[in-house]
Amino acid sequence: MNHRTKNILLHLGFWALYVLSEYMANVFHYRSEERYWLWIHIAEGLPTIVLPAYLTAYWLVPRYLEQNRLVPFFLGIAGVGAFVFACRLSLLYLWGYLEGWNDLYIPPSKVLKNTIRDYSVIALAVCLKIINDWRQQRRLNRQLREAKAEVELKLLKAQLHPHFLFNTLNNIYGLSLQQSDKVPESIIRLSRILDYLVYYSQKEEIPLNKEVELIRDYVALEQLRYGKKLHLSAELPDMKKTIKASPLLLLPFVENAFKHGAKGEDGQWWVKMRLQMLDSRLIFSIENSKGSTPPKENGGLGLKNIRERLALLYPGRHKLAIDDSENVFSVRLEVDLESHNNLAI
Repeated sequence: MNHRTKNILLHLGFWALYVLSEYMANVFHYRSEERYWLWIHIAEGLPTIVLPAYLTAYWLVPRYLEQNRLVPFFLGIAGVGAFVFACRLSLLYLWGYLEGWNDLYIPPSKVLKNTIRDYSVIALAVCLKIINDWRQQRRLNRQLREAKAEVELKLLKAQLHPHFLFNTLNNIYGLSLQQSDKVPESIIRLSRILDYLVYYSQKEEIPLNKEVELIRDYVALEQLRYGKKLHLSAELPDMKKTIKASPLLLLPFVENAFKHGAKGEDGQWWVKMRLQMLDSRLIFSIENSKGSTPPKENGGLGLKNIRERLALLYPGRHKLAIDDSENVFSVRLEVDLESHNNLAI
């Protein structure tokens, strides 16, 4: 049984239960030969309850209550109450007319009693809908948390390609044999990268400038490895301490550029990257030259994992454009960090 069929059956079951309860509550007020009138009265009054219930549950609640627009919501509730009152009053006059009452005066207390009873059923139906929506949202949040944990686990397993660490250590060892003055600086850079991965990558959000410093250290060590073979252009300005973002937001793109970059047709191997902030919007672009032979292994997290992680961390608040052309691989990422800093993820 699919979800839609199950949902329809639940709705039909609710209203069938209401009809049965109405019948059992009033059957003793009718003689056996007149009980068909009770079924008619219940059927006539059913739209008075069903229509306002669905109007409230599927229009007033999502359109106004869930958007925290309380004034129009309560005005709508009052309008629904007036509609139920008017319908009940009209039905009572209609039944009195059909049954030949001489005096068609109907006490307001009787109409009010019926209206309150009907509104109680409407409120119950709406509450059940809200509870069901809450359960579904809770289940979705749990699934998102589990998916996020899985993606984060993949992220932690592939934060940095092991080859980078091995190559960096080998480069530093080679520099030490040459007694190069670059050894202390290189060790400090590698130490900062490892410190970031151990202490910052586990956090929900960090100052964006920490990520900028991480990329600077990573780029410097890669440039140390490749030397003049690599033409590098990196615009990585300092960021305000108040600007925060998820850790390892940009490094996977940088790592991928170095891992899969190669000499292009012009014989040059280059990597260009630029980071900028426009108001609350982070814009990061990076591109690298490509060789004619595609790489055999998948790099970094892989595009699928990167997209999944962005969708979990910045749902509806990011744009990721990837262009894999013949000679150039480019990425452009835009993220609204203001929403991320104001909303809990």
